[in-house]
Amino acid sequence: MVMSGSGEHIVFVHGRPGDESWLTGGTIARLHDLGSPSLVLYEADAGAPDGFAAPEVSGVTAALGALGATEWRTLPPVSAPDRACADALADAVAEQWATAVAIGTVSDALRLTATAAAHAAGLPVFLCRRMSEAATQRPVAIDVSDHLEQKLRALACFPGRWTVADRAVTVTGGPTTPVSGAEAYARLDPPRPPPVAPAPPPLMNRVLAGVLGVGAGVAFGVLGTLAHQSTASVGEVSIPVG
Repeated sequence: MVMSGSGEHIVFVHGRPGDESWLTGGTIARLHDLGSPSLVLYEADAGAPDGFAAPEVSGVTAALGALGATEWRTLPPVSAPDRACADALADAVAEQWATAVAIGTVSDALRLTATAAAHAAGLPVFLCRRMSEAATQRPVAIDVSDHLEQKLRALACFPGRWTVADRAVTVTGGPTTPVSGAEAYARLDPPRPPPVAPAPPPLMNRVLAGVLGVGAGVAFGVLGTLAHQSTASVGEVSIPVG
């Protein structure tokens, strides 16, 4: 996720509607301005027959429209006993020809499942820095100042969660937080496979090498012995050569 506009396809994974705007809205808007498509995935509400309640569906549609995106879908609950969520994530990554997966969910189970699906496909994962502050991870900061107004319009599509005024968000019953012109991530690359130790040579090769070594030693010894026995005569004196 280098924002080069060179064919990046990003899959965003979020837990509930509104998170995409608050955590990654500027990034989504910037990607789409660069011509890079994205897909937003949400963990479905197990209690709603269509994944979300009607107000949440309309909020997602309006928010993504403000960000320039249109494609989104819900995932099966990660708590399901089968691999439905993991399989849906793998299918979405493959269908999207994804180049990276960005994760903004607070659910440990969904984050781990999405990370495993991305790494299985050989893709890097970008965790929102609000989700992880590990010093060993490489930080990636995305400048979204040119898309701040789009992000604010997207945030305003969720009045049930917060109110937006003066470039700040006031969570219902909670604090007021300014909306920054940057979004930060921590990069997690797929684990590298362990180095493969070279296989030992076959037994026959080792036997042949031993035979050749012995033969070369015998030949060298014989030649050296003959050379030491060579002499040159000067009058009645024999002088060894070599």
